[in-house]
Amino acid sequence: MIKSGWWNILFFAVSTLCFSSIAQAQIVNVLSKITQDSKDGAGGKLSLAFTHKDGNTELFEAAGGALVHFKADDHLVALIANGSYLTKGADDPDPINTIFTHLRYRLFLYDWLSWEGFLQYEFDESRELKLRGLLGTGPRFPFQLSDDFSLALGAVLMFEREIEDEEGLNLSDADQYVLRSSNYIELIYKPGDTFAWQMTLFYQPLVYGNNTEKTALEDHRLLFESGLGFKVLEGLGFEVKYRHAFNSHPFDGVEKEDIALSTGLTYEF
Repeated sequence: MIKSGWWNILFFAVSTLCFSSIAQAQIVNVLSKITQDSKDGAGGKLSLAFTHKDGNTELFEAAGGALVHFKADDHLVALIANGSYLTKGADDPDPINTIFTHLRYRLFLYDWLSWEGFLQYEFDESRELKLRGLLGTGPRFPFQLSDDFSLALGAVLMFEREIEDEEGLNLSDADQYVLRSSNYIELIYKPGDTFAWQMTLFYQPLVYGNNTEKTALEDHRLLFESGLGFKVLEGLGFEVKYRHAFNSHPFDGVEKEDIALSTGLTYEF
């Protein structure tokens, strides 16, 4: 039988090889570490990354993220915000901006059941997205598989409103809202305080849309996120993040798939 120390080294080596063969990534969700038994109070996490290229390809990108949470007894409130600014040089001077904000409330009912509600706003010029707004609620089922492994399942029902970049910001048209479900599975491996790995898979099919006859198989979103986190110093960490998103019906001229791989520093408090 493999001893735990060798198992940790083997797991890290395999994970590193997997990430080096793929091309893109996403933040490890600190909310996953907050359980019913977690201490009350405030905390959070900050991340920052820069990319600069000159020569044959001119590019500058700045990306940052923040997560702030507060827990009191069986109640948790969290705010997540991410954004980026990218320019491609003199030949393409228009910047590409993205903004993502997510406000979440979680009520811990039992060790195996929580209830969540959230509001989300997203803006992404690379996807011709002026606004994606979400309002959702549903149960979360956490399971502790072992001392190092945990699993969570979620099933959320949510209202969605998407507005294309060239459209006016009209939020009052009730016919443009659709009902979508968001189902996820989340797996976390955390053998200690110095290393963690997380994988989350989302499936978001259409449930009902007043102006569409598409089925859930014809209109759906898939999102795979995974990340490796390493503790460098007290509060300071390093992350490798992967993200692969699929939209079966994006706006005209927008690709169905988005893949991102990134590395960066984090500060947890």
